[in-house]
Amino acid sequence: MKNMTIKRLPRPRIQRAFVRWFNKNRIRFEVPIHLTKISANGIELHFHNYPDCLSVWLSSDALGAHVEWQGEYWDNLIDLDAYLCHTPSGYTCEFCGPDGSESVALFSSREALWQDHLFDHFLKWVNEKLAPARWQRWRRNFGQSDK
Repeated sequence: MKNMTIKRLPRPRIQRAFVRWFNKNRIRFEVPIHLTKISANGIELHFHNYPDCLSVWLSSDALGAHVEWQGEYWDNLIDLDAYLCHTPSGYTCEFCGPDGSESVALFSSREALWQDHLFDHFLKWVNEKLAPARWQRWRRNFGQSDK
């Protein structure tokens, strides 16, 4: 799939934040990744030299990699969420409510929260899980066993 050139930043704020972060960090990915589509609903990315059935989607509050084959959804490989809550002191994520073991992190901006909860975790997943994997194999509805 051809790499997309961004002539102007997209309108939704999370997309603008991601494009800026991606342009600064794309060389840190151990598996080359390319922006392939920007729409009002999100950004789609694909990995270089991986099948097109593996793609990445950034929406208004989530970032994830999934497998889709012949128009049918198969599996999420990673699913990261961030639900912003603006407080007088800054931004928090509503999904990170206190559970007795950790305190809620406070961020100075939406962009800082997205980078922490979505972008940086995605980069870590690509480099630590996807890049070193020797095999990516999906077997749904093929009648094959795992034995």
